[in-house]
Amino acid sequence: VGPSRLERVVGRERRRAGAEAMSEEEEMEELRVVYSALKNLARDFVTASVEYGTIIISEMTWPNHRKTIQPITELGGVAGGEKYICKDILFKFAVDKEVGEGVWVYGGAEADHASAMKAANHELRALLALHKTRASKALRLPLMSLITYRGFRLVALSVLPISKHTLRYGSQDGGLVVHRSEERLRRLVESACSELGLAPHTAGTSEARHLENFAGPVDLEGHVAEDGQYYLVDFARVRYPSTSLFCHRPPPYLSSRKKMDH
Repeated sequence: VGPSRLERVVGRERRRAGAEAMSEEEEMEELRVVYSALKNLARDFVTASVEYGTIIISEMTWPNHRKTIQPITELGGVAGGEKYICKDILFKFAVDKEVGEGVWVYGGAEADHASAMKAANHELRALLALHKTRASKALRLPLMSLITYRGFRLVALSVLPISKHTLRYGSQDGGLVVHRSEERLRRLVESACSELGLAPHTAGTSEARHLENFAGPVDLEGHVAEDGQYYLVDFARVRYPSTSLFCHRPPPYLSSRKKMDH
């Protein structure tokens, strides 16, 4: 059962809802077909991401012209290593990145790939947490899996219909340019972050054109695609590592109104 079948089923269900009330048995059958399609789609995604992910890791030291799956350079972003796209799945290495001479994203003065791998775990945890919020019903989140093989980790994400031109919330350049132009998307993100206990805070760098008040991390990206749907990506800093690191007083981006779960 592919995505096209799923779209037909959902479309038929919406048309029926607008035309006539379905019997309870018909509704249950429709839901069974929809959830069965979703289950199969998720299973196929995991199977494909593991198969192609192990190939990418096995060939990571090969010259590019010999690799089965070629790396791509068109995608932006500050953190992360080489990126690949295969069968509509985006793969990105969970490694530390040098952003300036002798300056690394996670390690500071030296590379810290272990922390980059932990950040990949936090991204998956954050995606699951966002999926459980009430606002997620109006947000589109990608399928995601982690592939750990031979001591390396890949993040696999389903390719979404977004680009740098569809960004309406957050930043894709480390806070130099921040966006918050779509009002409904902003409210949805703020609602989801409020459920997770994240308080609004000023976000952006000192070199940014202007600073904005954000509910979540500034690199949490919200997109409005051509299909009119709202998409969220880059969740690694939505879920913080541990409140025990904050000693007696938590940082301002944690809301004191809620008791957090870990």
